[in-house]
Amino acid sequence: MCKSHARHAGHARAYPNVGGGRPTQDLSLKSAALPCHDTPRMGDHEPGKAAVELPLAWSPWRRPRHRHRGSTGLSGALLFACMFLPALKGCDHAVRPLDMPVALPPYVYGLVFAGLALAYSPRALAWAALVLRVLALGVVIGAGFVFLEAPPVGVVGLIVGGVLLAIIRLAGTSETRVATTGAAAAAMSALWFGLLALTPDALIGVYLGLAGALGLLASCLMWLRELASAPRALGGDIFARDESFARRRDRVLVRRL
Repeated sequence: MCKSHARHAGHARAYPNVGGGRPTQDLSLKSAALPCHDTPRMGDHEPGKAAVELPLAWSPWRRPRHRHRGSTGLSGALLFACMFLPALKGCDHAVRPLDMPVALPPYVYGLVFAGLALAYSPRALAWAALVLRVLALGVVIGAGFVFLEAPPVGVVGLIVGGVLLAIIRLAGTSETRVATTGAAAAAMSALWFGLLALTPDALIGVYLGLAGALGLLASCLMWLRELASAPRALGGDIFARDESFARRRDRVLVRRL
């Protein structure tokens, strides 16, 4: 007989006529046919465990493990490393991207996303959004100067910079916007490296840059898929669904920065 049934049986024997003179049922007879389940009491739980399991505190920064971070970091680092490799054949020597400042934005985008993958945090996300915004503005301004010398190339640069700036926007921070900017920048970079790879003057820097851009594109698409499939309380980009919360979050981040 378990402890709870023994207590009921003792109570029945001690008070046989409770309830208006009518005899109380003998619980000791029926308790033998019932399964034995000890009623948990305060103090009976195992050491180190609470008697009542407390609910997990919800936090907007509570996020699942991002599987895209490894591939994003490697692809971004590879794309950035191609900035120091020979890209095209020149008259006397190979031409590197460092010799052409106009061609530097794809490599800088790779550096930004490689750093974001290594140091992922709300503050890092806010800084990444700021840097991406500055880069998009830099592309637009640089394309404006190029337009004065070569209008067709300048128009293409203005379109690319305008698209990137429209995605990241001039204010606010959203993980979805950061990931979308990475996908757009990687797609444009892959197109650029693909066109250069078709020329007979392409060198190893172009081919590795194409591989890095395609890897970054796949990683950012995986990132967007994770954000879309994650529940709101477990890491989905709630800022894209709740703009008022996004504005409050931005104010908090600005104060912390």
